[in-house]
Amino acid sequence: ATISDEEYSFRVYPNPSADQYTVRFELKENEDIRYRISDLSGKLITERSFINAEIGLNTVEVPAFEWANGIYLFELYTQKGIIAEKLVKY
Repeated sequence: ATISDEEYSFRVYPNPSADQYTVRFELKENEDIRYRISDLSGKLITERSFINAEIGLNTVEVPAFEWANGIYLFELYTQKGIIAEKLVKY
């Protein structure tokens, strides 16, 4: 199920970016989460999991130095559903 960005105070910045993104989200309870980034053809670029992520504001740095310029799909998988956002790399 797709869930709203507001439920997790989800934000990715800067977007577009040349070299790195910061992903910010807030958890109301500890939960297992993961993110996945793929190109528009569906090819997996990177994936990372967080077991029992902590309550409160969480910030994750996502390096993009080696990515080709283009558009990517960022998906944050939570226990309630998925939050998706397009990332632009230049």
